Parts: sequence; C-alpha cells; structure tokens
Amino acid sequence: MIALNFNKRFIPRDDVIFAILFGHKELFCPLVASVTGDTVELIEEPHTQAVVREDKAALETIRFDTFALAANNKFYSADVQREYKQARLTKRTIFYACRAVSRQHVIKMAYEDLRPVSISFIFTDHSELRPIKHMRLCDTQTHEEYDDLITITLVYVPAVVKVGKQANTIDYGFGADRGRDLYMFARFFAVSSQEEGDQFAAEFGDAELGKELILMYNNAAADEDALYDLKESSYFSGRLSEAQLEEERKAAQLKGWQTGWQKGMLEGKLEGKLEGKLEGKLEGKLEGRLEGRLEGRLEGNQEAQKEYGLKLLKKFPVDFVADVMEADVRVVREWSQSALNANATERR
Repeated sequence: MIALNFNKRFIPRDDVIFAILFGHKELFCPLVASVTGDTVELIEEPHTQAVVREDKAALETIRFDTFALAANNKFYSADVQREYKQARLTKRTIFYACRAVSRQHVIKMAYEDLRPVSISFIFTDHSELRPIKHMRLCDTQTHEEYDDLITITLVYVPAVVKVGKQANTIDYGFGADRGRDLYMFARFFAVSSQEEGDQFAAEFGDAELGKELILMYNNAAADEDALYDLKESSYFSGRLSEAQLEEERKAAQLKGWQTGWQKGMLEGKLEGKLEGKLEGKLEGKLEGRLEGRLEGRLEGNQEAQKEYGLKLLKKFPVDFVADVMEADVRVVREWSQSALNANATERR
C-alpha cells in the first residue's frame, strides 16, 4: 500500500504545499471541476506561486495562489485559506473576481468577448452549515441570473468532511464522481497527523486521484529547504493569516507583553515578542517587510521579471499582467511592444 509521509512542518493544507501541488494540471483540473461543476481542460500547466521556484523575482509578482485559462476560454483560480475575518472575506472574494474581469483587454467595445471568471476559495479550518456556496450575479426579486461573467465559490473543508463521512462522497448537484473527488480533497486537506495520513492512504491510496495526491505531497514535503525558501518569499510571508495573528496577540497578552506586541506591530519589529510561539522564525520578518526588506531585491533581476512577464503576455492582456505582477502598466506595455518589434524583425 502506498504511504503518505506526513510532515508536521508542511501539512497538506499548507499554502506553500498547495501552490506546489496544484501547480500541476493533474490536480488543479479535478479540484476546480469538483468545486465548480465545470469540465476543466488546460492547454498547459497552471500558474502558481511555485511555478518559477528558481526565480524569486518572478515568483513574488503573482497574486493568485493558482490560476489558469482553460480551453473553454474561462479564467479559473483557486486559493487555500486556513482562517479569515468574515467581514473582510466577502469583499476580498468580490475584489478578486472583479479584478480578474476588469484587467481583461476589451477591443472595440466588444464586452461580449470578456472571459468568464471563476474564483474559488478553499477554507480548511473554518466551517459552515453548507459545505459549499456558489455566488453569481442575479436579479434580487426574480433570482434570475443576470450574467455568468462572475462566479465565486466558497468551500468549507470541515463541513464537506462531516457531510460526506457516511458515504465517502457529497451530493451537491454536480454528479457522484465530482462529489467523491471533492470529499477526497477535503479529507486530504484535513490530514493533521501521521495517523490521519495513514488512514487517508488506506481509504484513497488505490484511487488514481488519491495516489496522485499522496505521491506529489510526499515529493514536495521531502524537500524542506526548498519549502522554507518559498515560505520566506514576500508573497507567503505576507500571508500570515488573521487567525495566526490573533493567536499570537493572545499569547502576548498572557505573558504580559501586550504593550510590546502592539508597539512591535506598529514599528514592524518582532524581536523577542513571539519568543516561544514561533521559536524566533518571524524575528525581523515584518521589520524587513515594512522598512524596505525588498529594497534592491529586484536589482539585477529585471530581465528575469521581464522574461516572465513576456510569458504571461502570450496568454493575457497587458492590464491583467501588470496587475498580477504589480508592475507599472507602462513598463508592461513596453515589454509587449518590444516583443512585437522583435517578431516583426524576425519575419523580415
């Protein structure tokens, strides 16, 4: 029987692990299909936070956990989230969806050609009564769908596990196969110990999708040096969840360090404030981020950033590439124009 080699420092629902695993279409497609009900086929691998692991400058420009343009001309993204403040979550999901729409290039007022966007959030620690929620634009009186341009999907892993526990599947209208896949993904994200990993392998290790999850996880979790390198990138270090921050704040209160914690947060200095909580791993991390930790990081890497930008420009419009790379749109236009000029020269 295939074994899942559990790594307590990088558990299956870790955001770095998620970025690596679901940067492969063999996992991205069934995950998105299981939560949206769509048939998802990609021409190439999805873009993720781990897609350019050798190039930190390019890695830190992507703003979605995973995203891809499918063969059906629809834009899909999937983000994993352990905890999030509910009031902020609502606006965040809408912001993500609207950004994916507004950054598309409209030619000669052809708004009917806009690609539909489907934004999915996978909540691994927060539960709701309903395991999965789908939001679209509709008439508030008739509930008639206004347009399919935006779809927002929220998946609550604990609720999926609870509902699907009896039959190893979950019936939510997308068919038995997708229900089984969704339950399998939920069980994978819920693994928190070697014992639970063994149980997952025993129940799902013979299934093709289960085997793929286990093998890819084992491979990713075995290289801790690479994982820590990714973890320290600006994108992931900036994703310290609100739940973690709240736990750290409470720990500081119990130790009588509340005043020091608040000052440290305001000044971006964590020296000693989280001693015994994160074993010094965050010492100076916020100080560097808030006081110019990234100053000079991209020096010498501009060509690498441009190269990655040109790759995205082959599939996405200028405004969208500028947004996801957090680059000046004028610079991205220059990249695009230089590529066009180079192609014209080659044709001559």
